[in-house]
Amino acid sequence: MNTLQRKGIVKEPNLSVLVKGLPGVPMDEALAKACEADATLAPNSRFSRALARSEEWQSIRERIACWTGTMVAYEKPGVKIGRDIDYTDPITRTRYVFEVPGNYRGMADVALVAEHPCVELGQDGKDLIVIATSIGIVERFPASEGWYLGDPKYDIPSGVGTDIKNPNARRLCRGEKRVGLAVRIYDSLTQDGNFDFTVLDDVRRYIYLNDKPSICYGAIIETVRF
Repeated sequence: MNTLQRKGIVKEPNLSVLVKGLPGVPMDEALAKACEADATLAPNSRFSRALARSEEWQSIRERIACWTGTMVAYEKPGVKIGRDIDYTDPITRTRYVFEVPGNYRGMADVALVAEHPCVELGQDGKDLIVIATSIGIVERFPASEGWYLGDPKYDIPSGVGTDIKNPNARRLCRGEKRVGLAVRIYDSLTQDGNFDFTVLDDVRRYIYLNDKPSICYGAIIETVRF
């Protein structure tokens, strides 16, 4: 609990738009813009509270779809992780490398997590290296897409499958392997190109861990207002 919470001024930071969803920016730029603004990209768990547990999302609906501040790295199902997890964006051919702490090496079916502002990208030749001062782990990371309960810290899907009717269920969207920020959305495009803000609640419970870093999304930051 921070000082402001102890004083009863705020319960948690508000959400504010840093970059709108259209036209949006690639993942690297979202991190850079947050750094320039000396701001914190809202983590995946914070989005869950705004999207799935309240109507708070309506106050920032112009953001559309966004990068969260939760960096997630995972290997192919059943593959033990080694010194690092790497992912190459098929569009830009940029290689992202997530260095694995020694105590996590040799584990399989896990997701490693680092959250902004304790994570940034560093350049190493043509590669971008994930530099994190704190790295956590989500064990029993599912091998396939589906509905799962989120882990208690990051709200990243884990464990065995559950039913969509469970309000605490999260829809995992994953690829073969990936290094990148989680993406959250809370609306969808209609056939005429307009935005539909009445989309079913289940879409707001989707956690996208499969999008390419080169895709352009918006960015939401946490701010404290008195």
